[in-house]
Amino acid sequence: RSYKPDQPGELFIGDKNVIREGVTLHRGNWNGPATRVGSNCYIMAQAHAGHNAQIGDWVTMANAAALAGHSSVGNYCVLSAFASVHQFTSVGEGVMFQACGRVSMHVPPWCLVADYNTIAGLNRIGMRRNPNLTQVERDEIKEVYRAIYRRKGGRPMEEVMSELGARTWSPAAARWIAFIRESLDQKPPRSRGVCGGGSRRRVPSSTDRAETAEIG
Repeated sequence: RSYKPDQPGELFIGDKNVIREGVTLHRGNWNGPATRVGSNCYIMAQAHAGHNAQIGDWVTMANAAALAGHSSVGNYCVLSAFASVHQFTSVGEGVMFQACGRVSMHVPPWCLVADYNTIAGLNRIGMRRNPNLTQVERDEIKEVYRAIYRRKGGRPMEEVMSELGARTWSPAAARWIAFIRESLDQKPPRSRGVCGGGSRRRVPSSTDRAETAEIG
């Protein structure tokens, strides 16, 4: 509805992508960056990326998977059939969605998404198969995940993040921690919080940290 013919926007598509029947990729709108699709992606029938969406490299979108406008998906993600990402929502690298999984909050790297805004665990198979991750990085990603989703208890998220930030981490684990920090510090309309684990509860965003939140 906000399309302006005099500012039609742009769509950039990388190399070696497979784009199947009925896929729709919308140009970026005037109020955001160009829509971008990385390289070596496999986008299956009827999948959709809305205006200003950002898709990394080596991303697989199965049939009818959908990205709303201004959303972003990192490298090596897999969106199973009918998976969906809400507008202004970021999905970190290496995330895998179960069929019909859907999110309206940010998703940390290398996680499994189930149902609605629910982290079901780590994408351990994806981590093991990814040639760019060392064993040290895999182990540290698991450690950071457990600190946030398994051992946090009732402690404030700021305390957990401070403890994690006091250590020196491998690049992949450091990106994991940075993703959480950036997600919690986002301003509207990107202030969406972070998906919780094992239930529909969530880590609060910077605008609602006064609320009590618990991650299972």
